[in-house]
Amino acid sequence: MKVRPPNQTFLEMTRACNFRCEHCFSTSGPVDKDQMSTEDFYSVFDQLAELGVFLVNMTGGEPLLRDDILDLLEYTENYSEQIHLLFTNASLWTKEFFDEFIKIWKTHPIDIQVSLDGHSYETYGAARGGTQKDFERVTRTIKKLVEEGVRTVACFTVRKKTIGHMFETAQFALEELGVNAFHVIPLFASGRAIPNYEEIAYTFEEWSSLVRDYTILKRDSLWGGLEKRVNLGFFTWYEVSYPLEQAGLLKEMKSVWNLDKEEFKSMYRKVFCEAGVTELYIKSNGDVYPCVPSVDTEFLLGNVTETPIRTIWENSHWANWFRTEARDVGKKEPCNTCEYTDVCCGGCRVSALILCHDKDVPDPRCPIVQEYQSS
Repeated sequence: MKVRPPNQTFLEMTRACNFRCEHCFSTSGPVDKDQMSTEDFYSVFDQLAELGVFLVNMTGGEPLLRDDILDLLEYTENYSEQIHLLFTNASLWTKEFFDEFIKIWKTHPIDIQVSLDGHSYETYGAARGGTQKDFERVTRTIKKLVEEGVRTVACFTVRKKTIGHMFETAQFALEELGVNAFHVIPLFASGRAIPNYEEIAYTFEEWSSLVRDYTILKRDSLWGGLEKRVNLGFFTWYEVSYPLEQAGLLKEMKSVWNLDKEEFKSMYRKVFCEAGVTELYIKSNGDVYPCVPSVDTEFLLGNVTETPIRTIWENSHWANWFRTEARDVGKKEPCNTCEYTDVCCGGCRVSALILCHDKDVPDPRCPIVQEYQSS
């Protein structure tokens, strides 16, 4: 079977972070003693370009806690045909770092994604911690990046503490900070979120209300055009199809979110899950996983300091499992009678593994699965 290269890679620059977010998928901490060297990362950049990866997401932890981060960012100039995106909490950007970053950016534009889970210190601090000065530094950095012309995206993670002020945060980011886009992603049971999951998780009904309201917001242009810059991320097909179907808004799945099952399968991939198909995650110590949520699970594909990335991608057991056997879950009840089973294939395997300790069962977060199990 010929294996196409991943469209995007998430490259964890470090696990070190100055914040301790309860929902952190990488369980970041104060230091990262196992992170790869500068030369190791240079090799990773080289291999990703050779493999044909289109988008490289440089994430963390907080990348600015690497002493060599500017050297690594500068190295991306060798691969201007790729898109590079730097994830940051923006609380550590000094004037000196900002000026050096802009010098690099003028040679090879690097997009920025800033974690922003609140529109005030009270709302932001409740989700991420930090101080009032941290929040002020974050918002100031975002404004400076936007003023300089750097494409800047604010990313909001939905959880029980944040779901109630998500719209206010979106308006704050778009109107006051001027970000190019506001990206909303659902909470996932991985990393530090696992022991905190019951405490920080929202109900599917709350998520459905959010999807419905955002869909109407975008459909009816209720923010005078700003709503076009709001994006909603989904890990699974049912996270968008079920809420819209229940609300009588199924046609908006295509008109608002540009999601049509048959078009998606013919233009992008046969199943919605990206793991091992169009996505790859490389941990700061070189460990490779099929997707972001799968980090630190049994789905370890290999390590880039021991094996070439291409070999890992094309030949690892778990990558090939995600491309083949993982889809068989869609043949089990209740998935086998669902109209979306051919694109959903039983939902997320990582969710099943973490929440049910069984990778081969239907996704327990799906409301159809929950209803079936309770009947």
